[in-house]
Amino acid sequence: MSRVGPAGSGAQAGWTPREWDSSFFGLCIAQLTTETRAVGELAETVRQADRASIDCLYYLVDAGDLTGIRAAEANGFSLVHIRLALDCRVGRSVYGTIAIIRGGVLTG
Repeated sequence: MSRVGPAGSGAQAGWTPREWDSSFFGLCIAQLTTETRAVGELAETVRQADRASIDCLYYLVDAGDLTGIRAAEANGFSLVHIRLALDCRVGRSVYGTIAIIRGGVLTG
């Protein structure tokens, strides 16, 4: 959303706009860009984001980062979900061999 400014415009404040999310949801969405913060430091960043008319501020915290989690909770953030990275080997699936199309010819 244009009222936030270009990506990186909040970098000195510790956040950056998330253009795709903002456009998709019709809200000004940004994400914190720095590591673990003290409770007071995070509070100041949240105030700066509020002054910049950010509607939603993401704070990605490692599940083992107790300091970051406590600072987030103390500043009104709520745990929403856990981000997972999944992978698998290509070539076989639970349904058998995966067919591969190369140059318009079905193989596999």
